[in-house]
Parts: sequence; structure tokens; C-alpha cells
Amino acid sequence: MSTAAQQLAKIKEAIALGALEIHMNGRRVTYRSLNEMRSIRDELQRQISGSSGPDVLRPTFDKGIE
Repeated sequence: MSTAAQQLAKIKEAIALGALEIHMNGRRVTYRSLNEMRSIRDELQRQISGSSGPDVLRPTFDKGIE
């Protein structure tokens, strides 16, 4: 079984090459699109960093009337 860091390195390499297929540990994974690969890359980076997901910004509005 490969680690998340190894998977991340492989997927980054494939994205850089524009490839939709990755070979790792005797297995082949074919992705549908580069967007799918980027999404998986982002998820792996969150797993490695320990983050639960992207930060959520909540805008506030003010009419400027006092």
C-alpha cells in the first residue's frame, strides 16, 4: 500500500505531463479528466496537512447608513 505522499507525488507528476493514467504498485488507475485529478490532488494535500477542507469565507454587508 502506498502512502498519501507517494500518491500525491504520482498524481502531481501525471498532471504536469497531462497524463490521465497512473501506474503504482502494479496497478493502473485511469482518470476521466485533469479536473478530476486536480480534485484528488487537492484532497490528498488536505489529508497530508491535516486540514478538513477549504476555508469558508462568510461575507458581511453594510449599507453604510449610521
